[in-house]
Amino acid sequence: MNGEPEGIRSDLRMGHDPISRLLPRMAAPMVVAMVVNGLYYLVDAAFVGWGVGTNGLAGLAIVFPAQMFLVALGTWIATGASGVLSLQLGRGNTTAAGRTVQTAVLFCLGLGVAIPVVMLSVREPLLTALGATSVTYAHASGYYSWIMSGMVFVLLSFVGVNTTRGEGNARLAANAMVMGSVLNVVLDPLFIFVLHMGTAGAAVATVVARAITTVYLLRFYLGRKGAVDLWEGSWRPDFALLRRSLVLGAGPFFNQICMSLLAVVMLISLSRYGGPADIAVYGVIGRIYIFVAQPLMGLAMGMQPIVGYNHGAGSPERVVQSVKTAVAYAVVLGLAMFVVLFGAPALVMRAFSSDAVLIEAGISPLRIMVLMTPLVGVQLVTSFFFMAVGRGLPSLFVSISRSFLFLVPLVLVLPLWFGSEGIWMAYPVADSVAVAVSGMMLWRALVGIRRGELPPAVSENGSRAFNQEG
Repeated sequence: MNGEPEGIRSDLRMGHDPISRLLPRMAAPMVVAMVVNGLYYLVDAAFVGWGVGTNGLAGLAIVFPAQMFLVALGTWIATGASGVLSLQLGRGNTTAAGRTVQTAVLFCLGLGVAIPVVMLSVREPLLTALGATSVTYAHASGYYSWIMSGMVFVLLSFVGVNTTRGEGNARLAANAMVMGSVLNVVLDPLFIFVLHMGTAGAAVATVVARAITTVYLLRFYLGRKGAVDLWEGSWRPDFALLRRSLVLGAGPFFNQICMSLLAVVMLISLSRYGGPADIAVYGVIGRIYIFVAQPLMGLAMGMQPIVGYNHGAGSPERVVQSVKTAVAYAVVLGLAMFVVLFGAPALVMRAFSSDAVLIEAGISPLRIMVLMTPLVGVQLVTSFFFMAVGRGLPSLFVSISRSFLFLVPLVLVLPLWFGSEGIWMAYPVADSVAVAVSGMMLWRALVGIRRGELPPAVSENGSRAFNQEG
């Protein structure tokens, strides 16, 4: 089938192109886009570190749990809708696929109005509880207020990127992510240095960049250029499809929620066993650690629609081949990042601050945290695999096990014996256990697919609920 015309629809290519060419083509744009998108976390910290100082970095760290909450909401509906979309397209049900996107957009509009009202009303007590002091409160408050106010654009941009990816248009999704990240990089110095808005300027840059990205993606969908037609139907929410999307997106959602909880626990532990400098260090290397996950997540995202489409179409060997190839690429990517971060931690820290004390304090924690980087991609591939085949509960377990079941308890326990260093040691220990558990689950699931023991979780007409999620 290699002789198919070049103009063949992108979603149909997922069913017949060789995996050796298809996965790199689908994943490469997403890896690049996620790397650029991950720069958002680093660039904000770098500009705040150089333009505001160590107290500004501490302010970012204090807001980090609330910021992860926003990311969790966006990831929840966006990745779930993407999974449902791929499965429906694999079944040839473009009507249900279009309703899935419509429902996701409406859901985001509702959340984008309601959640900020609540979050802004509890701003002062929340930031104080997270460790804001008279020195750091103003930095934290400015960033928090703007990020919450622009939440609707954060959510909609998440949905647009993930649903275009879910229909096989990885290049458009990547372009949107790159555009948003580049805009953020350009706008950060404008608002921080030129307009002297401090940490609040970093948040304004993010909101403006997300708003422009949302408009860019809406033009694509409303122009009827994709595999689904958003003009079809009455734009009323389909609660059955919403439920399916939320079930499939539950894994990444709770993973992000656990990251938010982890950030809270980290702030509490660092306040007890360290000081303001340690919180500032976390403000930097916590973002570095998230950046490490971005290319690995991009790879898993590139794999997801391929697996979802072929699982829905009943092609188990293509599913297995896609997953094995993705795991191999994940190990190579992880190893490359480990070499850089473990080999030159001081150089990495200098990109964020000229404070010699902060740089020295960050070297050992950074080296410890990245010890398991070569293998952490296995867990991400496993989570997105289960999401792609319509298994929400296993995806949920894999997503939250590392942060909630392993890392949070270790962050609380290890400092009792190792002091502040035990906080950082918790990361590689938790990663080791999480990789072992997720790897075993992935192997068993692939064996089941080959034996026909894991049938598609959506009926031929797309109407049956995901009653095999577990």
